[in-house]
Amino acid sequence: MDFQNKTHVLYLLFALALVLVRMPIIGKVFRVFYTMIHELGHALMAMITSGEIISISLFADTSGNTITKSKGKFEQFLIAIAGYPIAAVLVFVFFYLIHIEKTNMVLFIFAGIALVELVFWIRNIYGILWLVVFVVALLLVYRMEVALYSYAITIFFSSILLIESLISGIQLLYISIKTPKNAGDAGNLKIITYVPAVIWAILFLSITAFFIYLTAKVYFNL
Repeated sequence: MDFQNKTHVLYLLFALALVLVRMPIIGKVFRVFYTMIHELGHALMAMITSGEIISISLFADTSGNTITKSKGKFEQFLIAIAGYPIAAVLVFVFFYLIHIEKTNMVLFIFAGIALVELVFWIRNIYGILWLVVFVVALLLVYRMEVALYSYAITIFFSSILLIESLISGIQLLYISIKTPKNAGDAGNLKIITYVPAVIWAILFLSITAFFIYLTAKVYFNL
């Protein structure tokens, strides 16, 4: 597939992802992919800091929850701060791998993340069902051995991750201004550090915007 055709497919799938994630009901189903990646960030940081991951939950309203045990306040801080930045970094990683035509690697990473969460951490019914369906869909695409299908599904879900990373960051900023107590990770960081939730929300949105910029620069040679 030449660069021009890849770009056209990218625009089409990005537009499809943008429309689908904003649709009632079905949009929430697709947006759980972002939640899966976001909660992975917290779990990875718990592992890095020698903490314990009790469970991860993925919910139908697209929210998620990672319950961990950590050694101290600094470890709690690192776990709390990890979700948004790691999701932003993975936006760049996935698009870079697709750009260098490593779409099967992206498929394996998607499936690997889902399987690890499914086997070790996910304990709620919706989360289990979502991950099973997601893994089965990825395996079917891989078994078809059609490059366009692999490219399409990796672009589609990577686009969802990019879109939701940005939208979630904007929403968090709005919530942190209006109702800081409901500001999720930013609110948790306020409790740990006493730094206002809005500062953390601005930091998360800035990190996300930076990696989206890097993604556009690498993928389109801007």
